[in-house]
Amino acid sequence: MKIGFDLDGILLPDWSQEEPLKEYLKARVTFFEPLFKIDKKNVFIITGRPEIDYNDTKNWFEKYFKNATLLHNDRSIPEEFKAEMINKWNIDIYFESDLDQVEYLKKNTKAKIIHFETFIKEKIKELL
Repeated sequence: MKIGFDLDGILLPDWSQEEPLKEYLKARVTFFEPLFKIDKKNVFIITGRPEIDYNDTKNWFEKYFKNATLLHNDRSIPEEFKAEMINKWNIDIYFESDLDQVEYLKKNTKAKIIHFETFIKEKIKELL
């Protein structure tokens, strides 16, 4: 099974572009390091970050997700890029933080698209 994740809003808190990306990544990555205790070769991280942030994102990614695949957007419409990558890589399940993008991806891919915040809230309710 192949699993995909949006980067900002899921693996990292949403990033305000007013904050330098290097500082943002440095301050927050240790919280997320233990998130993956699964076979990382079937994990895909798809991000809609601007191309100017590619090197910083790639360096952070390689430090914490060595065996996963980073798919970095080089276009202005992230949801189109994400749909294309989900279809190209035959991703089975994709977690997205943006509700509008969830709806777009549901219409344009065969994957099970999950809104991350809703998923977490439902799972917490199940535990209570």
